Amino acid sequence: MANEVVNEGKVTRVIGHVVDIQFDAGELPPLHGAIELTNPTIDDTAANLVLEVVQHIGDTTARCVAMESTGGLQAGQNGVYRGNQRQNVIGTLKF
Repeated sequence: MANEVVNEGKVTRVIGHVVDIQFDAGELPPLHGAIELTNPTIDDTAANLVLEVVQHIGDTTARCVAMESTGGLQAGQNGVYRGNQRQNVIGTLKF
């Protein structure tokens, strides 16, 4: 698993559990990529919200679906792609 920042973008829109994040041209994460954000309304843990990229909009925007509450997210907030796909944990196994 990668831990370093691969691409960093900014939240441009939040509608329910759908979040749009803008990246520099040519740096969009792949579909199903995991983007981490910090949402202080969940708790004080850094990178406590994971988004999954479900659509590319143009050359710079990733449309994502949040796996937790998006209440409190704001435009301009940083989102980080670290080279990982979203993973599901079932018991002690990750898929």
